[in-house]
Amino acid sequence: MAEEPEEEKEVKTEGIPDECLNVDPNRLFNWVMKETGNISYNNMPEELEDDPNVTRLIDLDEEEREKWMNVLFGRPEDRISDFQRLKLCVAGLLKDSEGNLKNEEIDGLLQNMHFLCEMPHIARNVFNIGAEELIVKYCKHESEEIREHSAWIFHTCSGNNLVFKQRFLEAGGMEIIFELIKNEESWIVKKKYIGTLCNLCRQFPPGIQSFIDHGGVELLQKWLPLQNKQTFGKCIRTLVELLHSNALTEEQINSLGLNIWVPDCLQSPKLELRSNTLEVLQLCCTSSGCVELVQKIPNIEFNLNISVSTEHGDDPELLEELNSLVEEIKNKLPSN
Repeated sequence: MAEEPEEEKEVKTEGIPDECLNVDPNRLFNWVMKETGNISYNNMPEELEDDPNVTRLIDLDEEEREKWMNVLFGRPEDRISDFQRLKLCVAGLLKDSEGNLKNEEIDGLLQNMHFLCEMPHIARNVFNIGAEELIVKYCKHESEEIREHSAWIFHTCSGNNLVFKQRFLEAGGMEIIFELIKNEESWIVKKKYIGTLCNLCRQFPPGIQSFIDHGGVELLQKWLPLQNKQTFGKCIRTLVELLHSNALTEEQINSLGLNIWVPDCLQSPKLELRSNTLEVLQLCCTSSGCVELVQKIPNIEFNLNISVSTEHGDDPELLEELNSLVEEIKNKLPSN
């Protein structure tokens, strides 16, 4: 029997309205962003600008502000919770059991679910209402856009959410992700899957072991040398997580083709790519027996120097951080 969600045990779910507020979500989001101070009136897209006569909530007194909040969202006691909103998304997608929904409607419901799953207490409760089964279903949809958004939900849920990671593994999630990757042709969708795998490996030993057991090292062996622009960065980041945990043998590290992709990365104009690659090399140098692997990379010292060249136009403080990594790597390499 499904367990009760942690955050919503006292919430009654009966009587949830079938329809949302009749408000253009783009304009509502536009208004919310302004009110929360995350964006200014000066840099809003022109097509979403408000009427200049609109009064901002911060210009109202407390009583008037509360009245407007009640008009827009209902009285506090009548508002539905985030978990109830998740249930509404699930209920909406269940109506598609016989193909009753248009692709735009499906994508809209998935976007709403994705937005709600940004909150950890919602993400970890997707298993309590069968939402994960629906997400997997739409990961197999004919529309690439729908598949991408479904895969993105798993990516978002797994970020820094220990409870979700545990429940995901218990539900056979790792096996599901690898099966979806096997049957997926779009690298855009695959990017979301490798992001999910990276999250499951981050500071989570059971996830790392499951990743390896399900063929994760073999996946990196295939994908790293390809340097695909969609997945390459996340593949390197996943490798960093594995090296941090000393989860790979020297033989496994050697099989990842460092000679092929490391020189290109160290010369890349992208700071993040160079930084992650330097972290890979630094971790390899601290692992027993792997210093020689780094030393055998073609023109390694030349490329290390290129990685911190001022010609890339990097921020001086960030460049200083890279320099410290480069010096640490050089100190580990045997002198000629």
